[in-house]
Amino acid sequence: MEDHADLIEHLRALGIESGDLLLVHSALSGMACRPETLLDALLEVIGPEGTLLVPTFTPSFRHDSPDGTFDLDRTPSSVGYLTELVRTRADAVRNLDPIHSFAAIGGRADEFGRLHARNSYDPNNVLGRLHVADAKIMAVGLDPFGRSMTFFHYVEQREGVERRGWTYRHEKAFPGTIVVRDKAFSAEYAIHVQNFEDGVTYDFAPIGEELDRRGVMHAGTFVDKLFTWGRASDMYEVAGDVIVDEPDQIYAVDA
Repeated sequence: MEDHADLIEHLRALGIESGDLLLVHSALSGMACRPETLLDALLEVIGPEGTLLVPTFTPSFRHDSPDGTFDLDRTPSSVGYLTELVRTRADAVRNLDPIHSFAAIGGRADEFGRLHARNSYDPNNVLGRLHVADAKIMAVGLDPFGRSMTFFHYVEQREGVERRGWTYRHEKAFPGTIVVRDKAFSAEYAIHVQNFEDGVTYDFAPIGEELDRRGVMHAGTFVDKLFTWGRASDMYEVAGDVIVDEPDQIYAVDA
């Protein structure tokens, strides 16, 4: 089992640097180190001026709507152990989004924790700000071009999948109850949802193939996990090109 110092060496060799703004998606089952060790190594490599973000998504709010409840301080993340490690730290800040919230630690944590928009893919929400800042987006132990890459759904909305008259996705609002510092209120939050009614499916693999072809991704395997990262600007450009120019490569509609 590799230790803290080994992880730091691997992460730096992969291109993670002091001061980075870094979003990490993860699936750590079977990893050859403790998740706490990985978290400590990530924070040491990016340093106090860097910022680490993880998704703390809560699909239960959407699934239970209109009876869903999201408590900013207490509702746990549904997307993995590492995300709960981050969320529950005293120095973590979580933004208000009952479907796609993020928890942040580091120099810009307060900035991202204050973000609040009624649509998860709004340019003024977390993914939009990560795009503008050209953050590094990392996948650990995941297919980086699968359903874990929420940033691609942000690209779909910004590039106007619905506006172009396509029916692959559409915006849908979900009412429910929000609790902030023990004060409850009713609200609606919207996301771009898959058009299940028409049998729409999607596959982001062609985006991954194009990212690889353009040579903009960085990858390495250590602690028995594949680590992959790319710049938000590169990922947006490639995903947008494939989605707009070759939608039939991404979407399918069951007859």
